[in-house]
Amino acid sequence: MKERVILIFFTLFGICATAYSFRKPPYKELVIVFLLKATISSFTDQMVVNRRYLSYPIRYFPKTFKTSILFDYLLFPWACVFYYQVTKNCSFKGWINKVILFIIPLSITELFILKKTKLLRFKKWNILMTVISEMVICIFIRGFMGLLRRVDRDEIMDR
Repeated sequence: MKERVILIFFTLFGICATAYSFRKPPYKELVIVFLLKATISSFTDQMVVNRRYLSYPIRYFPKTFKTSILFDYLLFPWACVFYYQVTKNCSFKGWINKVILFIIPLSITELFILKKTKLLRFKKWNILMTVISEMVICIFIRGFMGLLRRVDRDEIMDR
């Protein structure tokens, strides 16, 4: 019962936070970040779950999905959008410093979920692997978007 309440809470939080994140431009960039993060998260999570490194015993649509669609398609993409908004005008050093600040609360939340609920089970996985993979993905997406912005800016200058 408490797991369902937590799922509903995080769903409502994710919807509200995502709507709040998309309230100001650049909308196209934010949509790209959101969709890219959702794609990468679902792909990597599917691999990790299929290899039985971790599992989601209680999740939405358990007969259809082995992964947590809430985290893969809503919460982690929202966090990456928020990270992108904060680091959009930062240097690479700023990216690194801020990604650590973003990953720490996510990891603490994940530890709470791991210890206090049945929403997540680690088998051949640990929190450090989550921290490193999330950091790498956020920095990769931020770098990709920086490159995309540069190409777009150069294209506009050439016209």
